Amino acid sequence: MRWLPGIGFLLALLSGAGGFLWWSGDEGLLSATTPQSMLLTTLPACQLDKGSCQADAGTARLVLSLSPIPVPVMQPVQVNAELQGFGAVQTVDIRVTGVNMYMGEQSAQLQALDESFSRWQGTFMLPLCTSDIMDWLAAVHIATPDGNYQVVIPFQTRSR
Repeated sequence: MRWLPGIGFLLALLSGAGGFLWWSGDEGLLSATTPQSMLLTTLPACQLDKGSCQADAGTARLVLSLSPIPVPVMQPVQVNAELQGFGAVQTVDIRVTGVNMYMGEQSAQLQALDESFSRWQGTFMLPLCTSDIMDWLAAVHIATPDGNYQVVIPFQTRSR
């Protein structure tokens, strides 16, 4: 019986993500997916509120982190992205949406920190939720001349 809360969280996360994608149609988290897009994959246990997450597609690798940890609400959240193997990166952005309930979309256009375009950074702010615990999905989109890359990574906030 101790595993029930974990199963409940997983079911809520999956049903919330599926419901959002169905509800939003072409305007959903993966709306920028084109025939040249590649989805980056993460390990199932990857959660940005626990630390950085790595996502891969072939030789391309993204390491994404949020700070501070725990991720706050109503305060700036810094996004750091380290990229390897993407070639000439044009833009990197993040869009964050709520899973438990609709909270709007928080987004940030990340800025390159070096001339090699391997380190990117930006900030966003999450709204306060009436629930003590809120589940979120962070969709990262990376644009290159050769195509687009995307990954969706979950995380959680606690407001009390």
